[in-house]
Amino acid sequence: MPLTVDPSGLSRELYAMEQRTLGRMSAYAQTAAKQLEAAAKAEAPWTDHTGHARGGLTGASSRSGSVIRITLSGSVRYLVYLELAHGKRFAVLWPTLQKHQGRILNGFARVFSSGGT
Repeated sequence: MPLTVDPSGLSRELYAMEQRTLGRMSAYAQTAAKQLEAAAKAEAPWTDHTGHARGGLTGASSRSGSVIRITLSGSVRYLVYLELAHGKRFAVLWPTLQKHQGRILNGFARVFSSGGT
């Protein structure tokens, strides 16, 4: 008596699980990006003159296929000077990313290990 297995059902379910996991990871990335933005605004080491530099700090996330990207950026032209000049003592983007990267990666690991259910 031969055993017949239809792998199409398994393939569909694995694809659905992958999509659910990517969706959950994308949602987590959006949350993490907003947390980075809030942290950068709170921890910016400069004294505001106009508030434009602090107000222009933005966290965002995007997904292209299975690649999820989190960005932290600033919208004012002089942010490059805050980040790189004066011995980098006014830098906020890179220090914020470094400070929170472990927590964010652990969050992704938790989302991934919980599966697509």
